[in-house]
Amino acid sequence: MNEHNMSNLSRINTYTCPSNHVLVTRDIDSGVTPMFKKCPTCGADARSGFYNNELQRLTPTHEWYKPAYPERYAHPGLREHCMKGGLAFRAIGEPDETEAMKPLRADGHRVNTFSDSVMSRLTNRNRFQK
Repeated sequence: MNEHNMSNLSRINTYTCPSNHVLVTRDIDSGVTPMFKKCPTCGADARSGFYNNELQRLTPTHEWYKPAYPERYAHPGLREHCMKGGLAFRAIGEPDETEAMKPLRADGHRVNTFSDSVMSRLTNRNRFQK
């Protein structure tokens, strides 16, 4: 890892919405983060604080990280963003969600495992779905 990447890790940023709700984040991997994020409090667009030096003293509640299996995201935009070096978002302490996801087939649907097939037959799921 070069010096530039080291300086970017654990950088603190904020996202502030028009109602002045503030979301404090940190980067734990190098990569691209968005300029706007939905405010978790009111749903409005929150704007990045652009890693201002004054923000570095704040305590983050969420983090941007590089997912282990970005190709597993079902949402095409998120999958492409992460596969091109973009970071994913999570609350601090949460696991990498892609590790628990099943791979996607070429058509974008999840790969079914043998146990999924057996469970479907045992529970007659298809009989109850309309």
